[in-house]
Amino acid sequence: MDIAERKGEDVAPILLSLGIPASVLAEPDGRVDFDQYARLIEHLWRSLDDELLGYGRRPFRYGTFAMLAHAVIRSSSLERALGNLSRYYGLLQDGRPHFRIEREQDQARFVLDDAAARDPGHFLGSMILVICYRICCWLIGSTIRVERTLLKFPEHEYRFMHRAFYANSVYAGPLRYEAAQTALCFSAKYLDMPIVQDEASLRAFLRDTSRTLLRPDDGAKTLGTQIRRLLGQDEQGLALRLGSAARELSISPQTLRRRLQSEGTTFMAIKHDWRRGLAMRLLAETSMPISDIARRTGFTESSAFHRAFKKWTGMQPNAYRASLAQRAAETAHAAPENQ
Repeated sequence: MDIAERKGEDVAPILLSLGIPASVLAEPDGRVDFDQYARLIEHLWRSLDDELLGYGRRPFRYGTFAMLAHAVIRSSSLERALGNLSRYYGLLQDGRPHFRIEREQDQARFVLDDAAARDPGHFLGSMILVICYRICCWLIGSTIRVERTLLKFPEHEYRFMHRAFYANSVYAGPLRYEAAQTALCFSAKYLDMPIVQDEASLRAFLRDTSRTLLRPDDGAKTLGTQIRRLLGQDEQGLALRLGSAARELSISPQTLRRRLQSEGTTFMAIKHDWRRGLAMRLLAETSMPISDIARRTGFTESSAFHRAFKKWTGMQPNAYRASLAQRAAETAHAAPENQ
């Protein structure tokens, strides 16, 4: 709450409105339950208009995370998504704290450099690690097994918070302090996994951002995510039907239909959004001819694909691809000026 106090806010009424006793701040081992913590973070994000809670180089305006999520959702693989996220974040925060992916043979590291951050308690660095881990698991629809968690700082007076934070948030292996770098270490196989989410599932993901990002995510277990994963395994993306999906998931078609309805979606809606996302990714990341993309996404005629894509995006496929190329060139030109 120190950042709120520095901004001149009276923290007592804030805590009271959230059902948190003010005395908990004076207790060395004071704890609040998860719902209280999530409500507090959400309140601070909104009241400070800063999703980095004052620890970044400049304010991370409320809603910036959602904007970044929309920017990376169409990436073809987790490695591309993390590369895009790092680049966009760097443009907004001058690369501080900086994070990157290191890959060596079958091992990968998500490395955080917060040396220049205004974060003496390493709270922001910890939050970035956990939030990025959450996003990665959700994007690929699988829980990433972290083999080791490395923390550059010593096990000081924040040790209780860090132990609880990582033990409950990262499903980590051994936790090592005073390492050469702060990093999450995991198998490189996850970097090659395709993104199985789309704009529709992202909207659901963002409905309650603080809880979604700070609590262990069960998004990989939803039927919608499992169906997107099945669609991604099919090279043509069209063979999957409601009946075959139900057989793959070992449930009846009626149960699948009912459970998808409880998740606020339908099989056809998921498949439709998946086709749209695939078309956008192929236009953005390949030089595949438009006619081939049309066939790959299930259109027997290119003209039908053009009409559908114009309805999805307001642009023709060629114009969409050209606009992305122009934006990439502008970003590449701007990046050196912000480093």
